[in-house]
Amino acid sequence: MNTIPTTAGSARSKDETVIAYETLGVGKGMLVLGGAWRSGHDYLPFARALAPYFEVHLVDRRGRGGSGAQGGDYSIERETGRPLWQSECDAGSSSAAPQSS
Repeated sequence: MNTIPTTAGSARSKDETVIAYETLGVGKGMLVLGGAWRSGHDYLPFARALAPYFEVHLVDRRGRGGSGAQGGDYSIERETGRPLWQSECDAGSSSAAPQSS
């Protein structure tokens, strides 16, 4: 059994919605965004397989896991808005991890 530890954190989207995530592994950052009605934690076995090669961030999309609600004005455009940590990825930092709140 693979027991690579995870670290939980959260970031705020542009509209102030809390977006929760778990991080594990080492290397370049990789985001894993789940499908319908899945939380990031559902992808933990997949992330553990990648963890020796990547720093994997399992993201809880809006309305799932530890993230905030989708809200009445939910749209795919709102969900895919530029996350706070994207500027770090664009700048080529050593870690693409979202900043913990």
